[in-house]
Amino acid sequence: MNLSNKVSLKSSSGFSLVELMVVVAIIGILAAMSVGQVQKQIAKARQAEAKTNISSLYTSAKSFFAEYQMYATSFNVIGAGFEGNLRYNTGFSNAVAPAIPPYTGAPANGIIDTIAFCPVIVAPATVVSCVMVSSNGVPAPALPGTVPASTPTTFFGGASAFIYAAGTLDTWVITDTKAITNPDVGIP
Repeated sequence: MNLSNKVSLKSSSGFSLVELMVVVAIIGILAAMSVGQVQKQIAKARQAEAKTNISSLYTSAKSFFAEYQMYATSFNVIGAGFEGNLRYNTGFSNAVAPAIPPYTGAPANGIIDTIAFCPVIVAPATVVSCVMVSSNGVPAPALPGTVPASTPTTFFGGASAFIYAAGTLDTWVITDTKAITNPDVGIP
């Protein structure tokens, strides 16, 4: 009996070094394969910024429309603003000045996108509400032609960035009916 206990103890030794190395290699291969998927999921999470910003733009534009029965495409006029580090250039593809009267507020030739609204370089001790940061090392572009032009009776806001790959533009558009589309799909 004592002899059989010794045999079972010897045969139940741990894993060999080769077995451990094979397991570590397999885990390394699986981790390397998942890096691309992790980057894609990070980019999809960043798309929430675009959707949030164009929804805020929509709310400001609809508030202005409720008061003056027309749309304007100026942050100054509709009271739009943004905070934080922004990757997406959000705004309008064209300037629409409000008809006067009845509007008698801020000047009609105001800022129409976040590239102009947010300073690119922040001087020390300067208080700013937002900063445009590059995404994948590429700064946000001007809004592309897939963001239609607004008119006094229609509203189109957009957000655009190179969110996943440097050469692939990701664009989101919102209309006066709050229809949100992704005409330039930046994440395959």
